[in-house]
Amino acid sequence: ARGNGAQLALYNPLSIQVSLVGGKKIDYRIEKLPSRKFLAVAKTFPVEIINEEGNEDIAVFWEESRRSKLIEKLQLMRNAEDSRLFGLCEPLAEHQTFFDYGIGIFLEENVREEELFAKMDESLKEHIRLWTVEESTYVVFPCIGSDGDCISKTWEFFYKEFLPQSSYVSSEKTDFEIYFENGSKNLFCELWIPVD
Repeated sequence: ARGNGAQLALYNPLSIQVSLVGGKKIDYRIEKLPSRKFLAVAKTFPVEIINEEGNEDIAVFWEESRRSKLIEKLQLMRNAEDSRLFGLCEPLAEHQTFFDYGIGIFLEENVREEELFAKMDESLKEHIRLWTVEESTYVVFPCIGSDGDCISKTWEFFYKEFLPQSSYVSSEKTDFEIYFENGSKNLFCELWIPVD
């Protein structure tokens, strides 16, 4: 070892490290909803965008729908007392390569669809879809944050922590976000995920 140019090795001492994860409080509630109908501006997206980190396709769809006044026209058709907007996501079946996402309003039960479409703005008609959501049980999470990143974090929590620790399983029905015009501070939206 003392010889000139001898190849030596140094080993760091062994140490034990303990890493604690979790322990963060996540509020949620369980809601049972009857079958409901929505009127939605809808678009088809490729399934691969769901797992693409940083993908903005759905956010861009919201922005385009605002810019073209489609959301504004949709809002004029809702019940005056209901200021919510819904982000509806079609359930994904195995081997499916595309899914529909819609920006919608809730349709009251007494609204006749024929009358609704008859008085609808022509530019809205070509983008609109009637969307029926089946009766289901939902787990509802508040998405706290300033942008859509909180939605993907909530989905990650749902699959990695909520499902393994609960007696629920994911259901293949429409999931949706609810956006409130006058929501509580830091609430981006509520995420409603169907479960069985």
